[in-house]
Amino acid sequence: MRSARRRTFYIIFLSFLLSLLLFFLIDHVVYERLVVGPLRAELSALPGIDSVTVSGRGDSLRVIVTPEDDAPLAALYADVLETTTARLGAGAEKSIELLDTRTPLLEEVYEQLRFAIEEAVATGRFTRLTASVGEVAQAFGLDRHAIYIDAERIYLELETDRHRLLAVIPRHRGPTDPARS
Repeated sequence: MRSARRRTFYIIFLSFLLSLLLFFLIDHVVYERLVVGPLRAELSALPGIDSVTVSGRGDSLRVIVTPEDDAPLAALYADVLETTTARLGAGAEKSIELLDTRTPLLEEVYEQLRFAIEEAVATGRFTRLTASVGEVAQAFGLDRHAIYIDAERIYLELETDRHRLLAVIPRHRGPTDPARS
């Protein structure tokens, strides 16, 4: 009698575990096919994108984009943000990261520019920021630099010896901006 109850308990318990495992497996496959796969395909089809990685779950998705060398940063970022928002919805928490080939020199230049960037964001004086970027880039002997400013973000590109640093800085600090630098 006791062994029959014990066996019944084990059967019910194992059935529960297998059902739970099957549920999570099906959930993962469906999410991959209906959300992540199509998003990855849409982003990969955008002009200027070399590769895309999408990871995360639910309302917290991480999108890592490797841009092509000559891709215009501001337009590329806007396209990625628009596509991601259209696929996931405006309320979904998403992190968009641009993969670059930064070097310690480019990191140092970026750190030199952080104060000027933060000052421009705080005061709204972006003309001085453009001049500061040019001065610092010239002082460090960079091959190319570019700064783009729109109503939402500052886009910074620094380049030397075929290495590139890409930064997207929100102009209005808040928890909803997907930019990560």
